[in-house]
Amino acid sequence: MKLTRRISDRSDQLTQRRILFADDDPSIATLIQVTFSSPRYEVVVVKNGLEALKAFNDGTFDIVILDVMMPYVDGFETCKRIRERSDVPIIMLTARDGTDDVVQGFELGSDDYITKPFKPAELIARVDAILRRVDGMKNRQAPTVVRCGDIEIDAPRHRVSLKGVEINLTPMEFELLYFLAANSGDVFDRETLFQEVWGYDYVGETNLVDVCVRRLREKIEEEPSKPGRILTVRGIGYKMADNVAVINNSSVTSDLPPTEPLAEYQKKINRPT
Repeated sequence: MKLTRRISDRSDQLTQRRILFADDDPSIATLIQVTFSSPRYEVVVVKNGLEALKAFNDGTFDIVILDVMMPYVDGFETCKRIRERSDVPIIMLTARDGTDDVVQGFELGSDDYITKPFKPAELIARVDAILRRVDGMKNRQAPTVVRCGDIEIDAPRHRVSLKGVEINLTPMEFELLYFLAANSGDVFDRETLFQEVWGYDYVGETNLVDVCVRRLREKIEEEPSKPGRILTVRGIGYKMADNVAVINNSSVTSDLPPTEPLAEYQKKINRPT
């Protein structure tokens, strides 16, 4: 049974979205102001990480865009400090596209990254997609709590536990794990994961999906190099090992009692009579 969590396609044109943008390059700042000149957006532009942190503390924003290389406090440190107190979506803007930079950004809690130079239309598409994803989280169509083997994912509380111990995931790691677990056993290529988890069309040259899977495996697998939960299907993509049970959702039924651990239940049903 496929339990697909769809991102809402509805874009609320009446709601103005506040964007915090930090970059020390005046030409990029001007480009951003022109790009998001629509009444749909309000853009607050700052020149460095210190100013970004102050602006964030003083206001409310729907999304944050941070250049990596900034004076005083760089984009990575700014991302880390914002993520310590908020789940606001964060996009990293960088002139470097090395895997190490991508990994560092995800580890600190960023949702996406865009490499300079970029096309304004691409940045708008990324921002709108992330905002749709955030809106869609409020109206989930899949179960709110999913148990997949020894992993339990509590969507309303944004918590994940492994063998009863809570583990810390970044927002995108959480979203990817939730989607794969809710569709346990189904194989998804990178294009589909981009559409379903990130919310926009696949960009062939990016390693965004692979990096996020790698980071997630490091947190939930005993041996990340020999994964037993998030599996690679060679030539296709990724899937969650097919041992899922869904709980706490009246529209989906499961033979597993909500209060009984999966392992104990499996022993019971396999016990000779």
